[in-house]
This record gives sequence, structure tokens and C-alpha cells, in this order.
Amino acid sequence: MKRLSHTPICFYGFLFVVVLMLCSACGNDDQNIPAPSRLAPSFSFFDVGVNTPFSHKLRKSLQDILGDDAVSSRNTIDLHINTDGFLSRYYPSLHALNDALNFPPGERVEHDTTTLTYRYAVKKALPFEYVELLFSKHSRMPMVIRVFFEEDHLNILDSLKNKYGAPRELPWKQKNGKSLCWEKNGDILFYSCVPNQFGNPEYRVTIYFVRHLKAMLEREQGKTQDPKKSPASSTKTVF
Repeated sequence: MKRLSHTPICFYGFLFVVVLMLCSACGNDDQNIPAPSRLAPSFSFFDVGVNTPFSHKLRKSLQDILGDDAVSSRNTIDLHINTDGFLSRYYPSLHALNDALNFPPGERVEHDTTTLTYRYAVKKALPFEYVELLFSKHSRMPMVIRVFFEEDHLNILDSLKNKYGAPRELPWKQKNGKSLCWEKNGDILFYSCVPNQFGNPEYRVTIYFVRHLKAMLEREQGKTQDPKKSPASSTKTVF
């Protein structure tokens, strides 16, 4: 009886293993990117907290909640929430950080970041007119979250007070404008009442993950090395 060669069987077996490994690598690209060391938790918005890295899975989850997004890279960063000198008056350290992120003054300073913008959350029965999340491309960690809404149908202010306690109330120079502020583990959350052109109040929630902003600035200035790696986690509530 003619002897069968085992070469084709071995070859196709090897080819199958290679294809399987390639498919596995392509399907888990987010998992192959290590996350920086965990920080003490502070504030969160849906699935995004201080320890939540940007990933395709996270983006898909946010799209399911907030609708279609727009993505941009190489963005400027402006930490001001009011143009009347609010930060320099109440938060000089945050004002100084903003100046450092926009140095030299008068020039357009772009950073290696990813911004997700949502303008259709109302189609998902959410009252948000505008949502913006800014991530560092290097660490993949969130740095700034902005949420604008005309009416507080979700009782966000009450939720923030229940979760984080009594805020610090900071009046604006602008009539009827004010911000309520919480600080936790180095990060800052502002809930601002902003009068529109007709004098009617509109609302903004701004979260500054100050620790990540400082880490990005230090890296840009060449003052730090890559952070240690460890798993990260996320939250499931609105704020």
C-alpha cells in the first residue's frame, strides 16, 4: 500500500494555528494596550471615571447611551468655564495649569488627545444638548468631561449633592451666574448655572481630572517616564 505523506497535514495544521492567532490579536486590540496605574476614584459620567481608559468598547458603549459621536485628534485645551476671570479668582492653580497647557500665549497649542463629541443625546431621551469627553492619547485616560443641558430633568444637582455632599458655591461676576464646586482626590467638578441671552438659566457640568491633565503636561515637558501598568475599572452611573 502506498504510504501517505504527513507533510500537507502538518502544513495545514500550522496554517490554522497562525490564522487563529492573527484573528485573536485583531479582535482584542484594546486588551493588548496596558492601562496606567489606578488612581483614587473621584467623579464619573456614565462609564467614564478617572480609571477608565479610552477603548473601542467604551466608545461603542457611549454611542449606545448618547447616540452618534464625532471624533477629533490633536485638540486644544481650554479649562475656562467663564471668561470673567473665574478660575484666576477662585482656582489660581487650575488657572496656572491652563496657562501652561496653552504656552506660549497667543498661539494655537494642540495636544496629543482624542475628543469624543455628542450632539444627539436627546434622540436617546436624554436632556443633554452637548457632551464632550477629552482623553490623552498617550495614557488613554480621561482629562476633561463637559455636559451642557437646558433643563435639569434628571435632578443632576440633587444627585451630586447626595453623592458628594454640600458643594462650595462660587458666584460669577455675570448677573445670576454661579458655579457649585466639588473637589475629590485632586479632581474638580463644577455644576454651573449659565444665563443665556434672554436671562434664562442653562446648565453645565464640567469635570477636570486634574491628575491626568498634570501628567500629560509633565510628559509633554519631558519631566516623567511612562506610568506603571495595571488594570483599570469603570462605573455605570450618570455622575
